[in-house]
Amino acid sequence: MPVVGIPLTYLKRFLGDKLSPRDLIDIFHEIGISVDGLEIVRKTECLHCKEITECVPEAIPGQCDNCRREFAKEGTDYKDLGLIDMFKLELLANRPDNFDAVGIARSVNGYLGIETGLVTYSAEKSEYEVTVDPDLSESDSYRPCIACAVVTGVSFDDDTVKSIMKLQENLHWALGRNRKFGAIGMYDLDAIGKKISYRAVADDEISFVPLACGGSKIDTKLSPRQILDLHPKGKAFAHLIKDFARFPLLIDDRGTVLSMPPIINSENTRVTKDTQNLFVDVTGLNMDTTGKMLNIIVTSLKDSMPGCKIKTVAVHYPDKKTVNTPGPACETFKLDYSHCSDILGYRLNAGQVIDCLKRMRFDARDTGDLCEVIAPCYRSDIRHEQDLIEDAAIAFGYKNLIPR
Repeated sequence: MPVVGIPLTYLKRFLGDKLSPRDLIDIFHEIGISVDGLEIVRKTECLHCKEITECVPEAIPGQCDNCRREFAKEGTDYKDLGLIDMFKLELLANRPDNFDAVGIARSVNGYLGIETGLVTYSAEKSEYEVTVDPDLSESDSYRPCIACAVVTGVSFDDDTVKSIMKLQENLHWALGRNRKFGAIGMYDLDAIGKKISYRAVADDEISFVPLACGGSKIDTKLSPRQILDLHPKGKAFAHLIKDFARFPLLIDDRGTVLSMPPIINSENTRVTKDTQNLFVDVTGLNMDTTGKMLNIIVTSLKDSMPGCKIKTVAVHYPDKKTVNTPGPACETFKLDYSHCSDILGYRLNAGQVIDCLKRMRFDARDTGDLCEVIAPCYRSDIRHEQDLIEDAAIAFGYKNLIPR
């Protein structure tokens, strides 16, 4: 399983200072977050690309993780930002909503009864729209689905940028299956037009400057085929599309290339700490995966920056169907109290079940023999009644489930 680093100071931004690291580790274990350790790491900032790099306290990294510049001299090549405490958490693919600090804080606050019940998110309508090329449904260029969102009023700092980028890559692993079924793109909204085309292009039909090409920001335009052959990300993920006759491309009505999914974004749409508005897309093979990945990333943005606004994008498909994304994704389930008792081997009354589910951030109400449960839009793992029963057991505490 991949391991993600969560800075303690960043986590406390959403949890406050009342819980000690030892308290947090105990709670993590109780709610199913696997802790690999609490470590001290050194943070350095590359003075060329502003990337933050983390390393062991005793050493300065030899080069930047992002632009690969050698760190020869402090003050010229890098800046030492000091030591921080870092939780190392093992990622569990079934709970991608707990892949970052805001998701973990949401779960911990619910479990402790500080903030309970369903978290709801509203989305205004934006003026942005995406038209999907029918060729993307053909076998020689098959990547037919896209879900998009506009997020305005964002305010990034080093920790937020790092957290969102880590979340993006970890969602690629867990839900996207290493970008095959879903890949996320994030762009500076102010750099693009309002009408976007998601289309298939020939391998030499168009060229653009890919993000961080060759390990540094340069001005060389490359064709899709050249990106697969020369760019580090192209080489890493070429197997996903190398046999295509035509490649997926996102381009706006002004001719600005956003990205070549699922490989690389354009340098022209790079997100920086100064970015104030975002366009987010998830391309993939089915609408279920793209929609779930989009919900997790935009709710994370909203929870980490409460002042920002989520807006929908109209996606026009070749069959003349228009889908507004992100869509209404809160699902309603029925939980039979008797099934809960049978599975757990312990009888929880209706009030206990409802309390436990609300602490796991569901909406729950008693309807007699059944409990009506609404799952939040970021819980991609909830599919059956058994999933709800498992969450009720976690909230109640497995150690308290003593068979009678």
